[in-house]
Amino acid sequence: MADDDAPGGQPLDARPVRELRLALVCYGGVSLAIYMHGTTKEIHKLVLASQGRDLDSTTNPFAPETTEAVYWELLKDMEQQDGVRTRVVVDIVSGTSAGGINGVFLAKALAGNLDQSGLRALWLNQGDIHKLTKPAWAPVPLRFGLWGAKGLFTGFRGKPPLDGDFLLRQAYGALDGMDGKSVAIDGQRPATLMPDGHDLRLFVTTTDFHGYQRLAPAYAPIQVPSEWHRHVYAFERTTTHDAFGDSYNAALAFAARSTSSFPGAFPPAQLADLRRVPGATLPAGYDDEFFPTYRLAGHHPEDAWFVDGGVLDNFPFRAAIQAIFQMPASSEVDRRLLYVEPDPGAAKAATVARPNAPGFLATVFGAMSSIPASQPITGSLLELRDFNHRVDRVADVIDQAQQGIEEAVGRARTRLTSGGAPSLNVAMHEEAAAEKAAYAAYVRLKVRSVIDALAAAAAALCDFPPETDQAAFLTDVVKQWGRANGPLRPGVAADAAEVTAFLRTFDLGYTVRRLKFFLKGLNQLYAGADTRSGTPTRDQLDAAKTVVWSLIGRVVEPADALRPRAATRDDSFLPVIAALGERVRSVFALADVDASMARPGNTWDAVVQAYATPRLSQLDAVRDALDEYLNKRLDGFGDEMLRKLQDATRGWGAAGDRLWLRYDGFPLWDAVLYPMQKVAELGELNRVEVVRMSPIDATLLDPAEGKLSGVSFHHFGAFFHADGRANDYVWGRLDGAERLIWLLLHDRGDESDAFDPGAAAGYARRAFAAVVNEEADLERDAPKPFRAVAEDRRRAPATRAASPAGS
Repeated sequence: MADDDAPGGQPLDARPVRELRLALVCYGGVSLAIYMHGTTKEIHKLVLASQGRDLDSTTNPFAPETTEAVYWELLKDMEQQDGVRTRVVVDIVSGTSAGGINGVFLAKALAGNLDQSGLRALWLNQGDIHKLTKPAWAPVPLRFGLWGAKGLFTGFRGKPPLDGDFLLRQAYGALDGMDGKSVAIDGQRPATLMPDGHDLRLFVTTTDFHGYQRLAPAYAPIQVPSEWHRHVYAFERTTTHDAFGDSYNAALAFAARSTSSFPGAFPPAQLADLRRVPGATLPAGYDDEFFPTYRLAGHHPEDAWFVDGGVLDNFPFRAAIQAIFQMPASSEVDRRLLYVEPDPGAAKAATVARPNAPGFLATVFGAMSSIPASQPITGSLLELRDFNHRVDRVADVIDQAQQGIEEAVGRARTRLTSGGAPSLNVAMHEEAAAEKAAYAAYVRLKVRSVIDALAAAAAALCDFPPETDQAAFLTDVVKQWGRANGPLRPGVAADAAEVTAFLRTFDLGYTVRRLKFFLKGLNQLYAGADTRSGTPTRDQLDAAKTVVWSLIGRVVEPADALRPRAATRDDSFLPVIAALGERVRSVFALADVDASMARPGNTWDAVVQAYATPRLSQLDAVRDALDEYLNKRLDGFGDEMLRKLQDATRGWGAAGDRLWLRYDGFPLWDAVLYPMQKVAELGELNRVEVVRMSPIDATLLDPAEGKLSGVSFHHFGAFFHADGRANDYVWGRLDGAERLIWLLLHDRGDESDAFDPGAAAGYARRAFAAVVNEEADLERDAPKPFRAVAEDRRRAPATRAASPAGS
């Protein structure tokens, strides 16, 4: 059935698509989690509305006076103007402490298209200091008085005042209650809110209070013992694995409990706590999936005591950023990193007066809470700014190198035509090698990177996670092999046949970089798609991107298949992988590795060399086995890649010529760009834009008095009053709706310069009306946000939501 509202009368699923892809970071904040839930609920509703636009529906499928209906209308109006459907996808969620709880529930809701109303009830009804403390018969002040008196008598060696078991039971019950409650959209109940082929990743931080010993490599002594306390739970939904189903509810609940175990308020969490939760059973292989480093450190997760993730990482940006550009995309993608900060604080005016000396309590709370809570975000945002600056500099280098590389490609093509080179690829590498010193350094860098990749593959076959001491030792042994028997031997020239053959087989990263460089050229063509003659259409670009990502998948799959518990699509290679694993594990037997690392009285380099020297022939055999495996697995891939890219871009004219300049000239491009990327640790050549969602960023309903109850009592305030919890939750929804509407209208591809604040305000006011309608039962307990909406309506009674098209 066609959608009459779709431009040209085409079915919705045939319309060009632009994805607004969001990575979400949720901070700690104790009772401010209730505000965060209001915001994450709106994010969930926006994704639901986007899913509704993907359905073949001529009318709004959502009930009137809901924010889903407002978002659906906005997405429809944007499509009418642009001719492009905007699909909103949340594919990364990273949370700490109270934000970790909200992240767990949002990710489960997205993975299974499930209702989150149980979390609303948990926060509003169970997030009560009367229920979080004991004994039940005593008034709250008396409970704290009894706890304090007992603490003075015992030296505060007993349990903190808040009930961790209660929180764990409530979290598990709410997660368990979500299962089977899918959300209906126009009579349909999608199994997930993740589009086909999209992965979902959730990262939840916690702190292992006692930690476990890691022996970090040094020169002398060869290892320095230290305690490791940081831990991250990583849940994912892929085409072959779903860590958000009902069998993972106990694992999700424990992650939520342990990440929010605020020191001094909740007791530390231990896996044994789950035994006191009826029905809570951890999934099979839980330790290997979520605690792979513990086994190799001789530590057991059931012996660990976990406290709040915010102790070490209250702003978990890093995991989100690292995951962002691993996600494939088959259409135009606009990526944003959102972070929810309920209490950003007011800007401090500069003053010439000297600050007073901090008192005792101010020093304690500042050292434990406010200072570590504010400093990490500053560092993260500065790192992102510097990263974006480096990306911009690389883009400038690409522009400057364009003409010279175009001329070099022309010379190479002439040589190929005249018979002066066997292939264009060979001719291009010869052009790159003309700058002998620079090219030799570039090749050396590639060889070292490939050896690192081989070490990573060997560590995966041994089941040594990358962050373990055993993986570090294995990597250095493989590097020693490279210097003794491999292509890093002294005197081996960059253009030696041995080096060329080594890179041809093992340098899969080169092919991935080439395809992604081609892909970036495809992305740049979206700006003129469907508007300029001689430019491919969006449908053609989307199809070509799908081809490129499938080719990238073909390249990385052989290495991915070597990981423990990996799902490989080609079962015929499983025996080969098993035999390869046995061969590698015979070289790096865990007992031998541990014994060598524990050998005293020598330098690290000497121990590595002593381990590697008698095993060089075995490592040669491993290299040969990997060579055979990869050649069989990727047999004919070069011809397949060229053919598929040619088919995907046939008839593209000048646009196609610009793309093929990227492909054919890549040996030169890579010689210029790869050293910059590698040394500067740039990874992908894409900017990461950050958007904050906080009470001070949503300004349409800005009240004269403070918005949130949760900021008081060191962020515990909302736990003391039901009206405070209701107030913060409603404000979270209102502010979240305003910021998401701003984001949709501000980030419309290349249309951001056409942002219309009036249109954004109109849609936001419709969303405000929907929120107060949906949450009408809370008006008695939380009058302030409802009064703010009513007052705004009186100030702008004639305001209507104008569409971006001006209709």
